Amino acid sequence: MNVRRKLPGIISIPFLLIPLTFLTNLSHAIQRVTPDSISTKCPITDRIPSSLINMGDGDKSYAILVDKSKQKLYLYSYGNHGYVLSKIFNSSTGENSGDKERKGDFKTPEGVYFVTEIIEGRELPPKYGVKAFVLDYPNYLDKRRNKGGNGIWLHGTNKELIPTDTNGCIALENEDVLYLSRYIEPYSTPIIIKEKIDYLHKDSLLQENREIQDFISKWLSYWENKELDNYMASYSERFRSENMDWQSWRAKKRSLNRMYKTINITLENLRIFRQKDSVVALFLQGYHSGSFDSFGLKRLYLEKGKNGWEIIGETWNPSPPSLKKYRDRLAKNILKPKEKPLIKPTLESEEQSIRSFISKWKAYWENKELGRYMSCYSKGFNAKGMGWQSWRDYKKALNKKVRTINIKIGDIKILKQENKVIAAFQQDYRSDSYDDSGIKRLYLEKKGDDWEIVGEDWKSDFNNDSTQK
Repeated sequence: MNVRRKLPGIISIPFLLIPLTFLTNLSHAIQRVTPDSISTKCPITDRIPSSLINMGDGDKSYAILVDKSKQKLYLYSYGNHGYVLSKIFNSSTGENSGDKERKGDFKTPEGVYFVTEIIEGRELPPKYGVKAFVLDYPNYLDKRRNKGGNGIWLHGTNKELIPTDTNGCIALENEDVLYLSRYIEPYSTPIIIKEKIDYLHKDSLLQENREIQDFISKWLSYWENKELDNYMASYSERFRSENMDWQSWRAKKRSLNRMYKTINITLENLRIFRQKDSVVALFLQGYHSGSFDSFGLKRLYLEKGKNGWEIIGETWNPSPPSLKKYRDRLAKNILKPKEKPLIKPTLESEEQSIRSFISKWKAYWENKELGRYMSCYSKGFNAKGMGWQSWRDYKKALNKKVRTINIKIGDIKILKQENKVIAAFQQDYRSDSYDDSGIKRLYLEKKGDDWEIVGEDWKSDFNNDSTQK
């Protein structure tokens, strides 16, 4: 007999299988937060600014976001604890609303920018406060879109800070500019200006980051192996760079392939940021061809085409200050055999990787992809007296009984116990013939770079039902 139950609105606490002390201890570390409730230095476990696709693979990196609608500036960091909103500042932008289009429109541009120069002391007029950071507006994408104007700075002020009170610059209190200056590295730290910051779930950003890294890795391989057709297939027909179009760029690369017997390239510190419908991927690049070496900062500008990501433009800076600390390492590594992937995986905290694994497991379950679903389980899996094969047979039978499965997961708690990890969460299960709600616990162990389930249990919010879901 088919049964449909009405889901209760409140979780029944006595049926939790996790000690309350565990839940209490974890509440601060992995609380769910929303952008409006984020306090400074709070790890972000859910929604991330959509512009921050990849902040780098170093020990710690920083990004600055400006929200024109709120007249706020946000300092984000990324490291072992994932994304962290470190500090929020009051700011002032252009007196006229909208994206900058031309000189004298008193609008603040919107996009991904980098500092090219720092001005302070006697060189800085008093109205700009104690320090000014010159931004690279107009950048490549701005020029491509025929935007005009220049002289966009992030600076202090010698008067009261009033919202929307500049000619197009971003102004801060002097003490805030000095604080922020500790985290700004010219040509490296992005300053991302938006009318309103939008957010994506971190799993969506991780997936997009993997797609872009895979694209860049293939592009790099085609370049090194002199596979000209595949290499040029990575470029849009609308490509423009160094006053060259797609055909001119192909002719240039064909000539260089004939000139150099071998090409070896090393990338360091890949970062990926979104500017509206485009993405800028920047990295330090070492190039060695036997008779020619070069080191510099490469930026690829990407957009989604019919067949996926494609390059619409690229720029090259042979001597940015940020290259100095990498130059020797690039030179040393460039001739080494490439035993590892061309691009390092993005730094992902253990908690983030567990959440990503659970998201993947849930998707396979909902889509009834039995093979992929069971690949999440250890061959030594055991639950309710069922091993791996029995569990597979059980799930196969359930998949045949229902047309659709929808799972909602929330309030994930993660506990480490020696070599195992317990992930517990509220789970709402809905199919075309059966609904249920309760607490699921997955017992996880590390397998290579991923996780696998060695056991699981379930407690329904209904007293008499511990049926496995």
